[in-house]
Amino acid sequence: GNMQILYLDSNQFNGTLYNLTSCRLSYVHLQDNQFTGSISNFYPTFYELRLSNNLFTSSDLGSFTFSKMVTRIDLSNTNLTGPLPMSICATNTTLQSLYASNNFLSGTIPSCLFANKLKILDLSYNNFTGMIPAKQPVSLL
Repeated sequence: GNMQILYLDSNQFNGTLYNLTSCRLSYVHLQDNQFTGSISNFYPTFYELRLSNNLFTSSDLGSFTFSKMVTRIDLSNTNLTGPLPMSICATNTTLQSLYASNNFLSGTIPSCLFANKLKILDLSYNNFTGMIPAKQPVSLL
């Protein structure tokens, strides 16, 4: 289809998200619903992906491939587990905002996040360990 923008946030949608690849969407806002299941790898062309405040049950990002065109990702409060995958480094020329707070993410924060164009990085209320990468944004100093 010709649809490029899908805003369905703040409804009562539930169930598993289906594969949206064939829709060729650029902007997807599905936050504040009751989606369950896994956050799957089906967002290859998105500029903006907002899935916060859902009830995902299997949310390991280990095999997730982030769009190289994405500018904003909001995965806050979605039951994410495990480490942030290195595939997030592929977004280092476009990603401006990454929100992944209130999850169960662990491990170290990829240093590439401090070397890209990020303006907002919110990883609060997780289980990260180790050192904060050396290239810190000014706002952290």
